Amino acid sequence: MVTNKKSPGRASRLSSPFSVAEAKFVIQCYNDVKSITSVRRAFRNQFYKHQPDKVPKILSFRRLIDRFENEHAVRPQVPQGRSKTTEKQVKQVVSMQVLVNI
Repeated sequence: MVTNKKSPGRASRLSSPFSVAEAKFVIQCYNDVKSITSVRRAFRNQFYKHQPDKVPKILSFRRLIDRFENEHAVRPQVPQGRSKTTEKQVKQVVSMQVLVNI
């Protein structure tokens, strides 16, 4: 289980707590039973039978399923392209550097 690992290109969003095999199992199981609680129970029996406290929370399962249904991905997606920097922001930074050098 991957936890507290930053998603590439995102400072605040954490990666999914599921490995690729675990995410695949969750998606397939949800497709069969359509119940988050049943999916979590099956996941616990499959991957963490002797460590039930290590199973991710229900919200993690909901996020994974929602992400798969909406974005067709199992990992958090990094936005495309560069961040938008305005001329106003550039001028503010330049003026700050001038004040520091004085």
